[in-house]
Amino acid sequence: MVDHLRRGSNFECSLVVEKDMENNYWLKYGYGQYLAYKEVLPIHQKIPCIVKSFTSETQQRIDLLKNMFLNQSPTAWGDKNALINQLLDMGRSKGDIAKQVGISIEELEKYLLHPDIPQRYLEEADRNNASYITMDNIRKLDIPYSH
Repeated sequence: MVDHLRRGSNFECSLVVEKDMENNYWLKYGYGQYLAYKEVLPIHQKIPCIVKSFTSETQQRIDLLKNMFLNQSPTAWGDKNALINQLLDMGRSKGDIAKQVGISIEELEKYLLHPDIPQRYLEEADRNNASYITMDNIRKLDIPYSH
């Protein structure tokens, strides 16, 4: 996709965004195209898109998460984690989120921090910009320890 843009072409299908009540735009469809535009174009350059009416914050997040999972777009673990946690904080259940996104609960849980990781380690990871994926991989290691 990036090479396509560098050759001066645009995509046949436009990105679809939704404008919220505070004039922020939420990407609904075209995440892969968005990433390609982001790599090629200057940060404030406008790109072609279709603007849809506001639905709800919850539906915006569900649609974006669905796009991230189902379109096989390269998406950072942290982006999926953030959206899932926002939906959980909004009162949605894991089962409901998974069903609406079209994935299993097990797949959804891969993007949540494991409750076995102590809060002090998560705070330290935040301070040091550590990878949560690495922390979870360390948690899974079978390392004997003594008190």
